[in-house]
Amino acid sequence: MKTSSTIQKRLFYATIALLFLPMLQMLFNFVTVGKLGGYEPIPANVEFNKTAWVDGTYQEGKEKYLKTFFGFRNWALRLDHQVAYSLYNKSKVHAVVIGKEGYLFDYDYVLEHNGKFEVKEFEINTRLNRLVQLQDTLKKLGKHLMIVIGPNKADYFHEYLPDEDQISREGLKTNYDYYIKGMRKRKINLVDANGWFLAMKGKTAYPLFPQTGIHFSFYGAALFADSIISHVEQALGKDLPDFSWTPIEMAKEPREEDDDLEDALNIIGNIPSYELPYPTIVIDEEGKYKPRSLTIGDSFYWRFVNWGGLEKVWKNGQFWYYNKDAHPSNRQVANLDFGKEIEKAEVVCILMASVNLWRFGFGFDDQLYDYYFGNREDLRMVGAEETAVVATTKQPADFDALVVRKIKEARSNEEWFAYIQKRAKEEGVDVETALRKEAVYIVKVELGMLDD
Repeated sequence: MKTSSTIQKRLFYATIALLFLPMLQMLFNFVTVGKLGGYEPIPANVEFNKTAWVDGTYQEGKEKYLKTFFGFRNWALRLDHQVAYSLYNKSKVHAVVIGKEGYLFDYDYVLEHNGKFEVKEFEINTRLNRLVQLQDTLKKLGKHLMIVIGPNKADYFHEYLPDEDQISREGLKTNYDYYIKGMRKRKINLVDANGWFLAMKGKTAYPLFPQTGIHFSFYGAALFADSIISHVEQALGKDLPDFSWTPIEMAKEPREEDDDLEDALNIIGNIPSYELPYPTIVIDEEGKYKPRSLTIGDSFYWRFVNWGGLEKVWKNGQFWYYNKDAHPSNRQVANLDFGKEIEKAEVVCILMASVNLWRFGFGFDDQLYDYYFGNREDLRMVGAEETAVVATTKQPADFDALVVRKIKEARSNEEWFAYIQKRAKEEGVDVETALRKEAVYIVKVELGMLDD
């Protein structure tokens, strides 16, 4: 009986100790607990004051802080995530999509693949028309403007998406498809790595994507960088530094960010994946031409930067990460002299993955347009083929307003609008482009701006 009572007491005290362990860990941190992967906003600890107590902000802030920093939280969270993954094949992280056979995808890339981001056709046409004018203007100034579209893993490995994300492609609109079609039609300088990767699927010696990462593999990144350099060489007619790699090392375990989605998933075990290629990059600068380059882009440019591309391929190359952080100077783009930076660059590159096309250029192309042309609205009203005429012809101050009025007039006239629709079909252009072209033409005729 005494033995039974002793056991009960020990169990009781052990239970109490376990209940207090998280608190003790939080206070004294006597056990090293590994950090979580991925991004998580860290709430600040709030200080007590009467006003915050009365309006409830102290309690709310303190609760957020304690939920984030209670003892052994990371272990508990990983255990919860592991159970969801192992038993139900579910992700407890919103940004990570668990596909078939252990393939992981970023949620936003799946949304773009399935056309879930709004395709704003009028806005895109306006932007592309401006890019045509910018491209022509920069060319006259001895500069090369180029657009680079990074690959989408959800496009490349679509067969490994979950069943619920494998939807019919018939009639599907994506920003990628619309932008690519528009840029090719307008002959905008383009490196379409997404289309190129899709065309190479199953034909490369090494994997282009890791199984549990967001971006391309190191081998895929090497091909990506080489294609950019080759494009610039051809555009400038110059011999740029040779970009190559030594025999590739195959690794059973992903390195660096090749398993960043798995890290963000925050599970206890590792997800088995295929071997990945890791080339050693060699850049030969001797006797080569190195243009000054400015690249505005997202994370798909980082590997090239980390390989020394800004210094070894370009001359004092710059990378404006999301058009906010300037590298290698580590300054804020907003604090730079925009005009001076543009004038120094021989190559201006706007680079983004297809998932970022909904925020094309991260505002840079608008800044560039305003720098050269001011906040003019005339290009919103014309098709690509009218761009050069509108840009160079002297127009009355109210020209754009007259075009807008003529567009409204055409829309309200059933017979006229039907004629425009017919013309659009015959010419293989969208109705909006044909409508703007017609309106510009009529206004110019009425103003006597066209030769007989």
